Amino acid sequence: MLDLFGYAEVRRQERALIEEYPRLVRAALARLTPGNAAAVEDLVRLVEAVRGYEDIKLARVEEFRTTARAALDELTATADAPAAVSV
Repeated sequence: MLDLFGYAEVRRQERALIEEYPRLVRAALARLTPGNAAAVEDLVRLVEAVRGYEDIKLARVEEFRTTARAALDELTATADAPAAVSV
């Protein structure tokens, strides 16, 4: 099937997200703890903001990627940090 619109940048980004998102979810779930469950939920819901047409969607995709990367880095940092000891 010939998809002339498939060559558009917005369509290429949509196809890339289809592959990126499951990797993001797996990475977030690998860092899931009882203490960061809300942060993991927020992270996997970020994709819900990717909407709009053409330039708007492309901007949202970039925002999603930037925010998701930062959130995943934060989850990694908190997962690697030693747990606080309460006395």
